[in-house]
Amino acid sequence: MSKTSWRKVALTVAGLMVFGCAWAFGIAAVIKAQPGSETALHEVKNQKTPEQIVANYEKHIRPVFEAKCAQCHTSMESRPFVYHIPLVSVFSKPYIDDIIRAGRVEWEFTKGFPSERTGSSMEFLLKVHDTVQAGTMPIESFRYLRPWTTLSKGEEELLTTWAETGFKVFEPQLASAGRTTLGQADAHALAKAMAENLAQACPIADPQDQEAHVQCAAQLGSLEVLHGNMRDPLLWGQQKKAGDYVLEHHGTTRFDPMAWSKLYLSLFMFNGQYKVEPLAEGAAAIRMPVSFRGNLDAGDYPYPFWHAEKKWQAYHTCADLVFIFKNHQIVGALRSAENKAERVAIREVKWDKKWTWTDEKTHTEQPHVALYTNLFSAGNPYTAQLDGAFRNLAKGLQKAECLDCHRPDNQAQMKMLEMLNYPNQALSGRGRILEVLQQNAMPPGDGLKNDDERKSLLAFATEFKRLGDAAFQFETAKTQTAK
Repeated sequence: MSKTSWRKVALTVAGLMVFGCAWAFGIAAVIKAQPGSETALHEVKNQKTPEQIVANYEKHIRPVFEAKCAQCHTSMESRPFVYHIPLVSVFSKPYIDDIIRAGRVEWEFTKGFPSERTGSSMEFLLKVHDTVQAGTMPIESFRYLRPWTTLSKGEEELLTTWAETGFKVFEPQLASAGRTTLGQADAHALAKAMAENLAQACPIADPQDQEAHVQCAAQLGSLEVLHGNMRDPLLWGQQKKAGDYVLEHHGTTRFDPMAWSKLYLSLFMFNGQYKVEPLAEGAAAIRMPVSFRGNLDAGDYPYPFWHAEKKWQAYHTCADLVFIFKNHQIVGALRSAENKAERVAIREVKWDKKWTWTDEKTHTEQPHVALYTNLFSAGNPYTAQLDGAFRNLAKGLQKAECLDCHRPDNQAQMKMLEMLNYPNQALSGRGRILEVLQQNAMPPGDGLKNDDERKSLLAFATEFKRLGDAAFQFETAKTQTAK
């Protein structure tokens, strides 16, 4: 054996010995881990303002992240020791690189707690809370390779408490971003009015009746009992567990209330029945039985629900829609976890891996319901300009690889998904897109490295928001004039 070969073997053995010592030291550190500081826990329990949340983050929470999570969830260049062991690194390098790449896409904390953006703050809090509760971090392999990265019981309590008290501070801020509110009327009054109006606008019909769908969407677009009492953005998703009405526990997508009503709510039919279930702190769940329009043309759905068989079936078997009433507003809506198993997909649809397509007969872009011509009235003077602004922005977002994550299949597993690959869906995020680009907060970790590219996107986003605001203002003014 050559000297070079012997040297590699010696380095490998030495590296494994050092790694073994480090591993044993980490085990000892975990065993000796003490509960979190009582002072820190007391301070996070009593935080009542955004400023206190930020201060506690820097003082108590960030140090935990840096010690336990930084290896995968920031832009730091350090790597586990096993990454550098000769020969072993042939296998360890690609494995660890993949883990870190995925970790940075899913979540990172390099830039601190994002208190300047309420939605972003809630997402940050949700990610911390749900991850700790689920006990899924660090991933299993890292628990063996780097046992010292495992959270102690005291750290788990500290992180969870910080997030839970943070919810109470930021939720009122989210509510204040809504449109007009119901005032002092209770959930029962709203539920009754909604049930009556929805049954009138979208009565039970044939699941393939396209004209009924069109009429339903048109009436929902100007239904004041909805738009006057829904928060913007509205959260929409699938309830994971029956009886759990906490929106933070379910994966949701943000929507402008009008866009959501026309795109999603119009796909359901109502019989006028409802039930109100009181929740904590004056909130309530308003449940309404529904039937799904499951046999429309493909372009009548906001996107191909059938890209996942489970989702396609879930829409068909959905028993109720659950509207979450909180702070005098509808803050979200869920497809109920309860289902009617006897309902099955009317037809099997195979996904061709395309999120958009062109209709062969009419040569029109599909899904057509996701286009601005479906959302805004025929006389809206901003529709064409807005469509052009979106397409310019979308091209830039595609080049920057933003659309790899911000699409219906939610590859990054965001708790509050922002869909950017469809015109109507992207409208909900027009303000947040602009803020993110101004702060260069995405993609996670480093932001956009090419400043010229960011400036170009920023110009597109500014125009997109301006025209989007103008289009909605036109519709609002038109509705008020018609009264």
